[in-house]
Amino acid sequence: MVLVNQDLSSTAVARAGAATLRNGAAPVAALAQAPAPEQTLAGVGRCEAGEVETQVAPARLSAVVIAQNEEARVAECLRSVQGLADELVVVDGCSVDRTVEICLRHGARVFRREFDGFARQMNFGIQHANGAWVLLIDADERLTPEAAEQIREAIAAPGQAGYFLPRRNIVFGHWLRHGGNYPDYNVPRLFRRERGRFDETPVHSKLLLKGATGHLSAPLLHLSYPDLSAYFHKFDRYTTLESEGMRQRGIRFSVCRMLSLAIGRLTKRVVLQGAFLDGAAGLEYAFLGFVYEIVRHLKLRELERRSIAAAETCETPGRRWGNVSWRKAFWRPRSSAAVWKEGQAARPATHEGGADADCD
Repeated sequence: MVLVNQDLSSTAVARAGAATLRNGAAPVAALAQAPAPEQTLAGVGRCEAGEVETQVAPARLSAVVIAQNEEARVAECLRSVQGLADELVVVDGCSVDRTVEICLRHGARVFRREFDGFARQMNFGIQHANGAWVLLIDADERLTPEAAEQIREAIAAPGQAGYFLPRRNIVFGHWLRHGGNYPDYNVPRLFRRERGRFDETPVHSKLLLKGATGHLSAPLLHLSYPDLSAYFHKFDRYTTLESEGMRQRGIRFSVCRMLSLAIGRLTKRVVLQGAFLDGAAGLEYAFLGFVYEIVRHLKLRELERRSIAAAETCETPGRRWGNVSWRKAFWRPRSSAAVWKEGQAARPATHEGGADADCD
């Protein structure tokens, strides 16, 4: 694999990332034909998909990283897997900072594509990896030396199709040991490449793995939220994606469902899983989970309101809802057609034929 020379300026490498990428590769040699200095990556208006690399070397283990505007964290992530992974594959969601430059400097194969969901980005990275084994790691995660050693042993004598790794979640500067935050086996992080693909749900996707799985004991270090600002930076995006996913799955808003899930989540984390044992940080994070549950359901309700409003074609006063009970619409929303039909049935005839006229 050809690495970018360390003396390249950040502007030059950024211009390479912004160069036209045609169905595969845009070689680093394109630096020689880069545009004017002022046209840096941060100023690119649209993202042209493709690969920023020159050669592909044989690999036994490929580390796959999903990144978008992660210049502050991605370097340490990549350094933590160097010496273990034979190949670094980064799927960049069209970053406008120095993420691409930093990844190239660390010897990664970088693919730029518009972000269209975590699962699709992951599947793209898995598809373009060359290793027989894949290690999934996020930009805010670090592979510990103990985990690296266990991964070497697992690959050398494979007995499973994949392995879970525990995550040590660092939230607000504290390692949360309770409240369901450890060991936090979310998906198999190490698996045979041809055996695994993600389902394409918007958030918290599942890895569909063909074969048996095992568990390693050495953890990944997850530097999730250094402070509240970092938490709420992701909060809005994640709750929006989750509400959209619920609507796609046919889930409808219900106050009872919203409150039962939110209260149940808080009770489980604080009482049953002992979040209070982590002190103020544990209680604070558990309460934020309660708020998260409320907001994602309220956003689902907002999507339903927009859908009903968009379906209405007549703005005659009193006709939109007719005499429909607001409690029925609020507690168990139906399709706009059903709401319309009930409203029409409750209205008197307004035309000579005894039937209401269509709205032109």
